[in-house]
Amino acid sequence: MRIIESILAAVLAVSGTSHVFADGLRVELDCNGESLHFIEPGDQDKVALVLHNDGDKTLEGEFALGIREQSDHPFTRRPMGTVRIRPGQSLRRPMSASMIGSRLGMRYLEWSFTPKGGNEQTGRKSLALLEPVGVTPIDKSAEFLFGNQGVGYHPAEERFDWDIRESCLRLMALSGAKIVRMSPDWEEYNEQSRGYRWDRFNETLDLLDKYGMEAQVLIAYGGQWWAKSDQTRAKMKRESVHPGGSWRYPPRLDLWREWVRQVAIHGKGRVRFYEIWNEPDLPFFKGTADEYIELLKAAYEEIKAVDPDARVMTGGIGYMGHAHYRPEILEAILTDGKDYFDIQAHHCHHATWGFMEELESRLLPLREKHGITQPLYFNETAKSRNFAREHEQSLQATQVPIYAWSKGAMAWHWFIAWNPPATKGSESGYHMFNPDFTPRPVWVAYNNSARLLRGRHFVKQIDIGSGRFAYLFNGKGTFTGNGSDDQVVVIWNLSPRLADEPLVFDVGNARVWMSDWFGNREELPVLEGRVAITAATETRYLVLEGVKGEVEYLGPLLTVENVVRLEPGKTTPVVATLHNPFRKTRAFHVTWDAGSELTVVEPKGSRVRVSAGQSVTVEPRVTLIQPLAQDKSVVLRGEVNVVGTSWGGSMELPIRSRIGIDSTAAPGSLAKFVLDQPTQVDSLVAESPDTIRFKWTGPADLSAKGWLWREGDALKLRVDVTDDVHLAPFEGSQIWQADSLQVAIAVPGQAGFWELGAALDDRGRVQKAAWQTPRNINDPTGQFDADVQRIDGVMRYDLTLPLGMLGLNDANLAKGFGFNFVINDSDEDNVRSSAIRLAEGIVINKDSTRFPVFLFDEVSGY
Repeated sequence: MRIIESILAAVLAVSGTSHVFADGLRVELDCNGESLHFIEPGDQDKVALVLHNDGDKTLEGEFALGIREQSDHPFTRRPMGTVRIRPGQSLRRPMSASMIGSRLGMRYLEWSFTPKGGNEQTGRKSLALLEPVGVTPIDKSAEFLFGNQGVGYHPAEERFDWDIRESCLRLMALSGAKIVRMSPDWEEYNEQSRGYRWDRFNETLDLLDKYGMEAQVLIAYGGQWWAKSDQTRAKMKRESVHPGGSWRYPPRLDLWREWVRQVAIHGKGRVRFYEIWNEPDLPFFKGTADEYIELLKAAYEEIKAVDPDARVMTGGIGYMGHAHYRPEILEAILTDGKDYFDIQAHHCHHATWGFMEELESRLLPLREKHGITQPLYFNETAKSRNFAREHEQSLQATQVPIYAWSKGAMAWHWFIAWNPPATKGSESGYHMFNPDFTPRPVWVAYNNSARLLRGRHFVKQIDIGSGRFAYLFNGKGTFTGNGSDDQVVVIWNLSPRLADEPLVFDVGNARVWMSDWFGNREELPVLEGRVAITAATETRYLVLEGVKGEVEYLGPLLTVENVVRLEPGKTTPVVATLHNPFRKTRAFHVTWDAGSELTVVEPKGSRVRVSAGQSVTVEPRVTLIQPLAQDKSVVLRGEVNVVGTSWGGSMELPIRSRIGIDSTAAPGSLAKFVLDQPTQVDSLVAESPDTIRFKWTGPADLSAKGWLWREGDALKLRVDVTDDVHLAPFEGSQIWQADSLQVAIAVPGQAGFWELGAALDDRGRVQKAAWQTPRNINDPTGQFDADVQRIDGVMRYDLTLPLGMLGLNDANLAKGFGFNFVINDSDEDNVRSSAIRLAEGIVINKDSTRFPVFLFDEVSGY
């Protein structure tokens, strides 16, 4: 099936690379004829690149090819020889199975063509190697539904041609989705004089039936003809010049009831779930809370009158931390509207930590306050990422649904399956497949999660310590060979300050597998019923076959207590604890290894006897060869094995360097810090369609240079900020919400850390703030100086921080102190849209263990 290639042959850019070269060379990827560009194990030798000459001259030049498994991995293109292709002809270059490899996951094929006498041209395509879940029958008794948002900017599959819709629904079904969010278009369906037309609605439902999925129907939006008044109609007409502006107003109630009734009639027996409006808490709804409750109540009554078995959902709340969030809408839903819905829908486009915070701090307490027992349904969640950080989406796609499931949710959707080529901004980064239907890693990770967990029962969350998460499921899933007594434990480490440590579980006589997030499985050794698995940032699955009873967590095998920061060139012990989880004394072999930037001095290996249930301390001595960048770390790897067996586990400990500062130097031409990279930017708005304009666009949008030094009894900081729009309407402690500087300092021996800041407000006044202190100082803003002024096209911040105020003295200056700073950015609507920072730990999570550690050079006596 090559429908996608023909439909999108004119697309010139996918994943940031060109498909059609300027001289007429067009490169296609053939994955055994599969238009979705994936292969299954055993078909690695059925991949080929096809080079077409669409020009009018013979192409001759050198062709080279490189392959990598992750988009941010280094790679080398290797020469593949000279190619010569006449006009209108093609050349097929088969790839060997060894080039593709056997590990499940992604492959990025990157090639170059250098014509004789011309410049090198490059291109890229992706393919996936996976075991697809495949099309399976609908199971309406399932405890939890894996779903997908659907196609395009919002759930409007029907505006795409049949081939596009079928390809999108097929890719969802293959990866294990069982429900798809779709939205019949009221404006299109209501051809006033001729009544409603339902051909595309029925076509989509037919396709869903074909691929073993069902619909979650969103009912919302319309046109100027539905306006409640002439005044509203006039507003809608004025706003219709802006795409999506006019259809956000609440409609006439009689017309709304008629539309909802028609949808329910045509969905009866085929649609279980109806959602009433999209994100009514955000600008997608321009009515009042009372008006939304009117719509919800009317829809509930009409749907139930037609189909009593149908389930009515609230409009999915966008994000309770959104800059435009209207809390009165959700309050009204949970109070005045609580009798008019069967399911509460929620969104939240965020990484795992943000999703957890939304539930724990905002949503779940509010549900408890109002006594809401209707289940939660998360029908629009994702994290927008593009090449070369798109693998990060796999974290969110494998962790957020598990966490939501553990909190009683009945379903979760990824946003979205596919977007058309013209999609721009953050919307271009959500999808599972690129516009040319080449896959992204989130599709493979989603598939594996559905394979292992779909159809199972959530048992409990296992407490494996702060910052780490483990969730137990049992029952028969779709994983090959599983029986009804099998269990799966999903594990991840959410905190970068923690080492990836081996955790020990009591699994009895079970056979145990470890699966990574792409489905690569490794059988783990079991000794005396014990198995060890490392909790890592990447989601891992402990698959237990034939478990009798419930798996029990016994604790870490090897652990370290503190974040380790080393002074370059100085040998330092790393204190680790080895625990014996067995019922008798065991001898363990412990080895340590590091990369080229770190040397293990002693011991690189040791043999230790530990009594049953007891712990001992092991202390490798390591040396950091040279300083690391402020936000970089190296890894010390520890391996533990029970002597004479294959049983054991591994630990990876991130190590950062302490950074020296010339205590006598004032700012010069060379910046101590440069903040201008995408990896230094934190987006602070929900990654949803209406906030695209707030995204960081590059150094001209926001960047900074900074200098830190000691001057007498004070710490001095200067930061020069480049910002295209300066907006600072706030005063005092609220200045963080717009353009401002925040500085964080963690002093050895103090509980907590200092968080201070400054801004130049819109009236030209310098504002100072102190958000937290570790020394019980009520208001230290009068004890430090700040000057902010525009100089030579930059906004210059100068802070003078007395050492005595901070509690810094010669002793702890020599030990090193944690330091971090961030520039907040607001360009519109008083919204802090993004922030650029020296290192993590100040913007999103307040965590001083992530701060770089600085110490003054010995030449100055400190």
